[in-house]
Amino acid sequence: MVAPTPENLEWIRHIHLFGDLSDDALAAFLEQMEAHEFHKGDILTQAGGPGQGLCFVRQGWVELRQPVEYDEEITVGRLESRDYFGEDVVLSEDPYPHCLYTVVALSDGVAYCWPAEAVVAAIAEHPTIAQALHLVRDSRHRIRRRRPKWLPEDEVVYLFLRRHPMALLTREFPLLAPLLGIALILLAGAAWNIEKLMWAGLLALIPVALVALWRYIDWYNDYCLVTHNRIVWVDKVLFLYESRNEAPLHAILAISVHTDWLGRTVGYGNVQVRTYGGKIIIEEVPYFEVVAALIEEYWQRTRSRTRRQEREAMAQAIRERLGLAEPQTANQGSSTTRIVTPSQPAKFVNHLGALLRQRIEENGIITYRKHWFLLVRRSWGVWLGLIIWVLLIWQGAHWGEVVFGPAWWATGRRIYITVLVLGMLALIGGAVYLIWDWRNDVYQLTPEHIVDVYRKPLGTEDKQAAPLESIENMTYERVGLLGWLLNFGNVHIRVGTTTMVFEGVSQPDRVQQDIFRYIENRRRQRREAEERQEKERLLEWLRVYHEVIQEEEQQRPDGWGRSGV
Repeated sequence: MVAPTPENLEWIRHIHLFGDLSDDALAAFLEQMEAHEFHKGDILTQAGGPGQGLCFVRQGWVELRQPVEYDEEITVGRLESRDYFGEDVVLSEDPYPHCLYTVVALSDGVAYCWPAEAVVAAIAEHPTIAQALHLVRDSRHRIRRRRPKWLPEDEVVYLFLRRHPMALLTREFPLLAPLLGIALILLAGAAWNIEKLMWAGLLALIPVALVALWRYIDWYNDYCLVTHNRIVWVDKVLFLYESRNEAPLHAILAISVHTDWLGRTVGYGNVQVRTYGGKIIIEEVPYFEVVAALIEEYWQRTRSRTRRQEREAMAQAIRERLGLAEPQTANQGSSTTRIVTPSQPAKFVNHLGALLRQRIEENGIITYRKHWFLLVRRSWGVWLGLIIWVLLIWQGAHWGEVVFGPAWWATGRRIYITVLVLGMLALIGGAVYLIWDWRNDVYQLTPEHIVDVYRKPLGTEDKQAAPLESIENMTYERVGLLGWLLNFGNVHIRVGTTTMVFEGVSQPDRVQQDIFRYIENRRRQRREAEERQEKERLLEWLRVYHEVIQEEEQQRPDGWGRSGV
């Protein structure tokens, strides 16, 4: 049994499962739990084995792993204090449920295990507990089946949310009228035995079915992720549009919920997360109030983690100054930006390939150029003119005498060819200018800034830069069928009251991921620098304090201590 001490009550009060329950209810829940110590490398539960109920991590870290084929395992998530596992056991309708995951301890710690019978009784009295458990269970199942490719492997996913199924029905509702009309046509054809009428109904059913399928895919493609670093809302419209709006958890200012009559009746609503740079709206999710509570808990965790790191740094500085601990060796690599550099592509066989490179990474600086399709769209008239001009020169050499006559061709051939060659040189010059102009517009990501360079060949140059720490949120979009097929789009970066746009870049989701990674690296650098400055300031205060004390002791008569005795 776990004692309901003030410390344990404060700990359990901040777990999203228990919402606004009274201290008496929380104390009763704690008394039903059992404490189990674990050590690094211990297996707390085995996949396929019997469950122990709902287990909360009180101290330490554990990892969820799921077996796959050929005795391999994949990591589903890493859990810290106030996280839990075993929700699949307590929610199972099987009288003898088995665990879906293997839970391995990553450090020494303590877990509080709540028996399944007690959890079921608590759910019957407090339905919100079941709602939160369903959200976490479904999120873990989704991330296990379909982990987004853009998400780093070491990023822990807490929530993976999709729209409520009733939101799909509201999208399909406008199709009821044409479906009823088609049904009447089919019934009339069958009643009067008119084969053509039945075929007409079946043919009319095809576009309606395609629209319904398209709406289903559109509904299925939208999702929300909440990780230990950020919150992300992905909005896709098949063949037309794709965007990803995200913000770091530490940038959240407020969380609110909004719904309408239908949403309140059915059980879905919108969760609005307000950040420094705008809003992230998680649309039409089930148990929206519980989702808001979950996001707020993870947000508060991020803030408390930052405060805890600051306190630990201060405590370490005091110990070192008083000689109670050995000074820590500064990690030289921790203050440098860690940039994951992809393997360099094979060397291009010709210069054209190097000319069209749209992402170049050198010495920690990533340079992006606009997609080659934008160059083609701007210069297609020039290239078409070059083709026509070459054909005119070739045709003139073969058919000039026939077209213009032997007399004129004998004297005007040089003039004709000269004019065409000069025209072709002008077109080549125009093509070179357009390529030059396309290459001059670049976007750069450095360890400290984002830079937008707009330069006209032999003309003006505009350069806009912003520090990474001033970025408040980011969104990207792929617009139109070509943007979806060729994978290019725009990345909108909110900086204060302005928005910088990386226009027409290739793989906009990867660009957004690069920026997010650099922001996290820069934030870690600044935090470490501030911790070092704070440590140095504290050490100086301690040094001055000891000097003052020593001077006072030296001025006192022998035998007098600090107390003056």
